[in-house]
Amino acid sequence: GRSNENLLSLTAFYIDLDLGIGNDEANKGQYRRYGTDFMRQLQDGLDLISEAGIPGPNLVTHTGKGTHLYWLFSRAVPARALSRWRVAMNILTEKLEVVGADKQARDASRVLRLVGTTNTSAVQNIDGVLHPWKVTAQVLNPIRYDFDFLCDQILPMTREEWQEKKKARAAKVTEFLP
Repeated sequence: GRSNENLLSLTAFYIDLDLGIGNDEANKGQYRRYGTDFMRQLQDGLDLISEAGIPGPNLVTHTGKGTHLYWLFSRAVPARALSRWRVAMNILTEKLEVVGADKQARDASRVLRLVGTTNTSAVQNIDGVLHPWKVTAQVLNPIRYDFDFLCDQILPMTREEWQEKKKARAAKVTEFLP
């Protein structure tokens, strides 16, 4: 089953950008509408990522109803890193919420649409005939990322800063112990 209990490792961060559901705070909570313009949505998302100082995704899939952004890891990361993965995923989702990041699609056991399959809930007009959308991909950066490096770019503190903070807290606690 699709459960974190069955999770062995982590291989990527991903964001599911749904067309037409982005919350645009500049318009007092009105949704930013992209219609079918997933390229505009993608560019707006990439701009937000760049402005936040986060490295760009490796891969983009076009699903017919939006896009998926993937940051691929250079090696499989043990499941024990799940809590750190979740925090980074939450931050990525929050940063991209305005362009349609799906808050429900951020669990580690999620299965997203596969490249080469068809999305029967999305259609495209080819020569006047409606066809199911074929899921395609675009490689933006072929070099995979180190998990710790990406976390250091996304999270408010690096791993080393967090460990130092934990040590300082532990030292304060031991001051009061007999």
